[in-house]
Amino acid sequence: MAYVNKENAIKMAEQNLKANSEIHKVSLLDEVNDRFMYLSQARANAQLIEVLEGGGVLEREKEQVDEWLKDFADAEVNLNRFMAELKDDLKAPAPEPAPLSPGGHRSVESLADEAGITDQAGSLLPAKDNRPSEDLD
Repeated sequence: MAYVNKENAIKMAEQNLKANSEIHKVSLLDEVNDRFMYLSQARANAQLIEVLEGGGVLEREKEQVDEWLKDFADAEVNLNRFMAELKDDLKAPAPEPAPLSPGGHRSVESLADEAGITDQAGSLLPAKDNRPSEDLD
C-alpha cells in the first residue's frame, strides 16, 4: 500500500497548476511581443510610404531608417534581455518530491475515502468497513 503525505500532494498539485499557468503567461507574452513588433513595422512602413509619396527624398529617408535600425537593434537587445529575465521570474519552482512512506502519513485510500471517492467495487463505505482483497481468502 502506498502512502502519500497529503500536504506534499496538495503542494505538488498547486505547483503543477502554477507551472501550467506560468507557461501560458510566457506564451501570451511571446504572442503579444510578436504582434507588437509586426504592428510597429507596419506603422513604420506606412509612415515611410507617406513621406515618399509626399515628395520626400529617398536618400534622406534611407539615412533616417538606418538611424532607426541602430536604435531598434539596441532596443531589441534590451527587450530580449527583459523577456528572458521575466520568463525566469515567471517560472514556477520545481516541485519537491513527496515522501512515499514516511511514518504517520495516511494512505491514498484513506484520503480518497475522505473525499468520497468510491473504491473499485463502487462502495462508499469507509476504509475500516472494507476489507482489502488479501483478507478475502
